[in-house]
Amino acid sequence: MKLRMFLNCRSKLSEVPLKSFYRFVLEPELIYGINKHLPSEPMAKFLELPESPLLTLNMITPESWLVEAVNSSCDLDNIHLEDVKETVIAEYELEYILLEGHCFDVTTGQPPRGLQFTLGTKKNPVRVDTIVMANLGYFQLKANPGAWTLRLRKGRSEEIYQVFSHEGTDSVADLTDVIVVLNNFRSKIIKVQVQKKPDKMNEDLLTDGTTGKKGNLESVTR
Repeated sequence: MKLRMFLNCRSKLSEVPLKSFYRFVLEPELIYGINKHLPSEPMAKFLELPESPLLTLNMITPESWLVEAVNSSCDLDNIHLEDVKETVIAEYELEYILLEGHCFDVTTGQPPRGLQFTLGTKKNPVRVDTIVMANLGYFQLKANPGAWTLRLRKGRSEEIYQVFSHEGTDSVADLTDVIVVLNNFRSKIIKVQVQKKPDKMNEDLLTDGTTGKKGNLESVTR
């Protein structure tokens, strides 16, 4: 196939046609720096940018990454190059990788609204916690590479419910303690099915079954 392209540029422009400028930062492998001891940090440089517009510097990352700016020379949300005398420098770090999942009650097939999970290790069983959302039973927890244990949070969640089965994890499906291993930088999504204990079938997480008072979650939301 023969292809000929003609660039039909405008003779006059009232403003700069480009609104966004992109640089690819992630390296396919570690590149070692001085003396081959520490890997050099991936870097992106933006040169000859327009100085009059108000610019914002941010990173576009996978949805499961939590990346934060840990060092910067100015307000990265409001960069006005006309007022900046020095080079704008920003340093970002990957703080957490999200562990995502969906939870359903095996009896009703509905998300157990108000159910809480904890994520931790043997030395620190409760590093972070989360609550199951009514929308598709979604939940997410901040984690890092390594082996983690997902449990029902002590209190109403553990008293009323028990883990029935789980998928996409790294432990036996009928094991109460759910083991999850994060061994790469990709998103990990698991599915957990829970079931009310036989003597708690008529109790609700959002209400106090003994006194009839509203539970803590409902009190906060109101």
